[in-house]
Amino acid sequence: MNRFLFFITITITMIISSCDTAEKISPAFKWSQLIPVPDKVGFAGSFGGVSNDHLIIAGGSQFPEGTRPWSGGVKSWNDKILALEKNGKDWKEIGKLPRPMGYGVSLNWKDGFLLIGGANQTQHFQNVYFLTYQNEQLLIDTLASLPGPLANSCGAIINNTVYIAGGLSSPAASSAEHIFWALDLSQPKEKQSWKTLSSWPGEARMLGVAGQINGEFYLLSGTSLMVPKDDSAVHRQYLKNGFIFNPAKGWRKIKELPHPVAAAPTPAYTNGNQQLFILGVMMEVAPNRMLFLKISIPVFVQKC
Repeated sequence: MNRFLFFITITITMIISSCDTAEKISPAFKWSQLIPVPDKVGFAGSFGGVSNDHLIIAGGSQFPEGTRPWSGGVKSWNDKILALEKNGKDWKEIGKLPRPMGYGVSLNWKDGFLLIGGANQTQHFQNVYFLTYQNEQLLIDTLASLPGPLANSCGAIINNTVYIAGGLSSPAASSAEHIFWALDLSQPKEKQSWKTLSSWPGEARMLGVAGQINGEFYLLSGTSLMVPKDDSAVHRQYLKNGFIFNPAKGWRKIKELPHPVAAAPTPAYTNGNQQLFILGVMMEVAPNRMLFLKISIPVFVQKC
C-alpha cells in the first residue's frame, strides 16, 4: 500500500478535568517567538532543558534540506549542543553529545537536565547523562544506565525520583514496552540504580505524556503497536486513556482524554494551581493510512 503524509493544523482551546466535578478554570498563555535555531531545516526529537538561565537543545534528527522521507530522503542524526541565554539574541554551539542521537527523555533537575535513553538510525540506548552549563563551561556527567535500551518514552521527576514509562527497545520493535522504572537521585551517585516498578493497568505504549501533580505520576495517552494477523506491517493504535501512580498506593485509572496524544511535549507543564497542561494532539483519521489531523489544543488535567 502506498502511504502518504497529510497534515491539517487547527488551533483550538479545550479544557478537560480528570474529575467530573472539578472546577474548570480557563488557562491563560502568552506566547512569544524566540530566536530560531540556526539551521535551515531544524531538528526533531532533540533533547532540551534549562541550565543556569540558558535554554539548551541537544541532538535530534532531520532530513537534509530539499529531501523528504516519501521522496527517498535519508534521516541524519545530530550531536550538536546549542544554548540560548535568557533574553539572548543568538544561539551558541557549546559542545557535542557523546554521540549523535535523539528521541530520549529530557528532565530538568537542579541546575541542569537529564538526558535519558534515546536512539539513532540503527539502535536505541540505555545511557543516562546529566548536562549543566555555567560560566561558558559545559559539563556532561554519566549516571546509572537504564535497565535496557529505550527511546520514544516519557518521564517525570517527583521528589528527586525519576520515573520512566513505556517506549521502544529498538528501531525494529513490533511492540511497545510496558516498563515503569525509577531512579532515586537523592542517593549518592555510586549507590544510584534503577528499580523496576509495577506497570500501569493498561496497554503498553510509546510516545505518551508524563507529568506530576502533588507527588503523583501521570501517564497519559500515547500509542501502542500491533501486527495484525493478515498483515506484516506494524500498525499504531492511538490511545486516550490515562493513569496515575501514587508511590504509596500504586496505580489507578482516570478519565480519558477527548483525543489521543502522541509525541506531545513531555513532561507536561504543571502550573501553580496544580493543573497539568498537554499541548498538541495528533489523531489518525484514515484507517491504515498515514493521514493525520494535527490539532494544537491546550488541555489540562486537574487533580480530584
